[in-house]
Amino acid sequence: MAKSRFALGQVFGAVASAANTVTTTFDALDETIGMASDLVTHTRYKQAVRYAGERKTYATEVTADVIRSRAEAEAEIKALVADGKITAEDAADVAAEFKAELVALGLVTA
Repeated sequence: MAKSRFALGQVFGAVASAANTVTTTFDALDETIGMASDLVTHTRYKQAVRYAGERKTYATEVTADVIRSRAEAEAEIKALVADGKITAEDAADVAAEFKAELVALGLVTA
């Protein structure tokens, strides 16, 4: 009888040891999942900051391109007027017609 109780005690000890191992494994998995979640959260934040910066930079670059293009176009018109190829009045008329078209399309205000 004592041998059976001893054997039964060993079985319970083995079961307890296995349960502790499983618990430790799940704790490690839980910690690993938590770390992965933190990494994803951090990466998402960094990407959002990067995108915000890129949007601002892009808007600034487009603004500079538009200003540069407009300055080049105005210089070209002035050169055409200076060369006598068009009159200042003709240039103003074309600009007014174009602006009227843009207003009609709703792209600019009058």
